[in-house]
Amino acid sequence: MYRVCINNIGQYEDEKSTAMEEIEGQAIVVTTRSQVTHQNDSVIYCWIPSSCIAAIFCMYNIVHAAIITDGFFRTCNQYRGYLVREMRASGDQATAIHFRLNCQAIYDFMDYIQRGISSSRGGDYINTGVSLQLALITAWAAVGLWVAVVVYAAIRAYRERHVLTCCGN
Repeated sequence: MYRVCINNIGQYEDEKSTAMEEIEGQAIVVTTRSQVTHQNDSVIYCWIPSSCIAAIFCMYNIVHAAIITDGFFRTCNQYRGYLVREMRASGDQATAIHFRLNCQAIYDFMDYIQRGISSSRGGDYINTGVSLQLALITAWAAVGLWVAVVVYAAIRAYRERHVLTCCGN
C-alpha cells in the first residue's frame, strides 16, 4: 500500500529534451522538467483503500483490547477465589477480598504468595498488576490511535471524492 501511495508532490516528472542548438561550435541540449502538481498526485486515489484497511486494523485492535481487558478481570476474580481458599477466609475477610480489594491488590497478594515459584526460576520480583495494567493501557491506546487513523483517512477520502468522479468535479 505504501509503495502505491507514495506522495510525489514536489518531485519532478521525467526530463524532456526539446531542442538541440549549436552556439559557437558547441552543441547545447535544452531539457525541461515540470514539477508534479497536486492534480497529478496519485495519493488522492489511495485514501479510500487506506481508510478501509485502517478500519480493519482498528476492529482487530478493538477485539484484542477487549480480550485483554476481559482476561484481566476474569483472572482477578479467579485469584480472589484462590486467595479466599488459601487464606481460609470467611465472613468479613472473604467479603473484603471479593468486594473491597481492587485487582492491583489481588495481583500483589498473588505475587507475594507465589514468590517462591518466581525465585526458583532465578527471576526477580515480578509486579504482575503493573505489567497487566501497562498491557491494558497500551492496547487501548493502540485502539485510540487506529480510530484516529481511520477518521483522518475517511476525512481525506471525503475531501478528495471529486477526483473519483468522471469529470473531476
